Amino acid sequence: TRVHQLINKGLAITNYVVYVICNSIFTILTSREMYRMRGMVYNSSANLRIILIQQRNLFIVVSACTISHICKAVHQFAIFISMSLDKIELASALQSWYPLINGFATYAMPICLVLLSPTLRERLLFRKKKVKVHVT
Repeated sequence: TRVHQLINKGLAITNYVVYVICNSIFTILTSREMYRMRGMVYNSSANLRIILIQQRNLFIVVSACTISHICKAVHQFAIFISMSLDKIELASALQSWYPLINGFATYAMPICLVLLSPTLRERLLFRKKKVKVHVT
């Protein structure tokens, strides 16, 4: 029934609000830590630079996930409000966008990981790294 739909949407919105708040806090804290580490890495070894690049890539992935889930939360909230106000046509129109928005939220992370990780791309394409043999 309509009441059950509203309750389910309300629970989904609450879930997304908690997710967005927690994820936003952790993203900001990660960003601050990366900024602090950047100063330490400039005068350091190559390994630390590699670590910083990996952290930057992970930050991009987390940011993309946060943004995609914020979009999904706003979408769910808009459906909830339109249903609460008996704007059935608006709710139906918004609901038609669900597959696109849900796909964005679902696939943002794997797409970012594939784009940012050469190792993952190699493994997905079943390429093996060339092994260099040094003969003495």
